Amino acid sequence: MSRTKTNKTDIHSVLDGMAEIYRVKYSGQIYQFRYYEQSSKKHFRKTLRTTDLETALIRARELAIDIVTKKNANVPLFGEKLVDLIDEYIIHRQLDVNAGRITQARLGTIKTILKKLPQILGDECKVTELDENTLFYYFLKRKELYPDVKIVTVRNEQPVINALVKHFYRLKRFPFSEFFFEPIKMNKDDVGTRDTFTQEEYQRLYKSFKIFCSKKDCKSEIERRERNIVRDYILILANTGLRVGELKQLTWGDVKGFEETQDESGLNIVLVSLKVRAETSKVRATRNIVVRGGEYVKRIKSYSDTTDATDNVIPKISTRTYQKNWYKLMEGIGIFDYKERKLTYYSLRHYFITLQVIKGDDIINIAKQTGTSVNHIENTYLKFTQEMSRNSALKGMNKLK
Repeated sequence: MSRTKTNKTDIHSVLDGMAEIYRVKYSGQIYQFRYYEQSSKKHFRKTLRTTDLETALIRARELAIDIVTKKNANVPLFGEKLVDLIDEYIIHRQLDVNAGRITQARLGTIKTILKKLPQILGDECKVTELDENTLFYYFLKRKELYPDVKIVTVRNEQPVINALVKHFYRLKRFPFSEFFFEPIKMNKDDVGTRDTFTQEEYQRLYKSFKIFCSKKDCKSEIERRERNIVRDYILILANTGLRVGELKQLTWGDVKGFEETQDESGLNIVLVSLKVRAETSKVRATRNIVVRGGEYVKRIKSYSDTTDATDNVIPKISTRTYQKNWYKLMEGIGIFDYKERKLTYYSLRHYFITLQVIKGDDIINIAKQTGTSVNHIENTYLKFTQEMSRNSALKGMNKLK
């Protein structure tokens, strides 16, 4: 038998008839709240979880006022879609990029992480369908979608997700302040090391540029120019240890000078002094460095059309152009498993750091030069090879007593 208005008892108007509270025989004397939303022609109902009239009226008034506030802010009363909140949040975080609080690259990472939520929860998932424990087994759900995902990746994703939740909770558009995630225990081996090139592979890559940038191998002058940019972009990354985002945002005003000199082996080199600004750095700290690769910076300046102080050192080309040429280079030098090894432009930073460690450079100096911590280098970058271990053992030290 269907329920009708005759089932209601002890009815009371709230805020001049805006809503009402009542009891029904099915509710165990607990007061219920009802609001009719005219535009959607739907009833919004909610239990007030009390049998006390005075308490019920207070809660009902607060709930009615909250509804009016949401309506004035154009917030859907019957549940916002999570995908819509994600899109809105990404636009909001762009303001942080504009203000220099985070980098554009960081925003890209945030976007990538949050766009995985609809894959797990569904494109039609509404906020009202969620609770604190919805993503408790987030790691297992991520593994179902991406079997190769690493523990450290999942752990780093969780604060990003909860930052979105806290933002909309503060705006009273999310019913709780954070998701509860299953605790993840990690050891040092879980952090792993970033994939990089061997020295022999890098030499093959370096030698391949002669053909890669030749007129014969390029279909047009536009393609040749793009390949020249990719080549010098790669060489600067490998010689400076800059992050991808740092190099792409480096301006000619950040290039402080060049020095022609010789290294310890007598090889003629060109050093370049660079200022990596805090607003372009992942760690939000300015650093001034002197590194190799000055000849490549000079070469870019010789063919670039934009070399004012505020212009970027790396001329703008599309992401697709970078990707297409990276694939061509990797396959051209016989690294067909580059995707499985996760070799990317960022791997050149790892190559730089690993090479500095193998050369015996002080880890503290490497950390300062690359804008990271000693602990991060040890846990994420350092591959303590047998050769390095042997060299360490051969260094002089006082005998243990």
